[in-house]
Amino acid sequence: MRRNFQDLPIKDAFMFAAVMSDENQCRKLLEIVLETKILHVTVITEKTMSYHPDYHGVRLDVVAEEEGGHRRFNVEMQVKRTPDLAWRSRYYHSQLDMDALLSGEVSKALTDFLRYVGQPESHCDPSVKDGFVAGLERRIQRIKVSRDWEARFMRLEIELINKWRQGHLEGREEGLREGRKEGR
Repeated sequence: MRRNFQDLPIKDAFMFAAVMSDENQCRKLLEIVLETKILHVTVITEKTMSYHPDYHGVRLDVVAEEEGGHRRFNVEMQVKRTPDLAWRSRYYHSQLDMDALLSGEVSKALTDFLRYVGQPESHCDPSVKDGFVAGLERRIQRIKVSRDWEARFMRLEIELINKWRQGHLEGREEGLREGRKEGR
């Protein structure tokens, strides 16, 4: 389908990115949408991020980085409602987070927390076990020795198993009905 440049509306991805490349217009839109004051932004259009050859990279239409702050905004025009919008949006934002982490733009406390979460429990680096992370460790240990928390966990596990079994049974019944209807 051939498009005429003169007929492009703002909801067209190309036109939206072109308009948002104006830092003032992008900042104003962010302030309207987020209902908060935004400092001066630097706009990057068509930012591609790929951190590992085995993982799917992304191309963001417009990324606005706030000057003096540590906020980044993925600015996109969403025209159609798609079932994967929430997942895609979160994936894009996780890529922005990864970009910030790799460039060293996050605090030591957040870096320590992420390092703590990402390490196997048996190999946790002792250097991250201070402050907030040490408090988390103490809380985890109190939970693990609590009969009340153990009982809550067991009830949840039983409920999840029962729901899985019920879903499995309903799926089999539905499959049998459809198979009979098709003459199988």
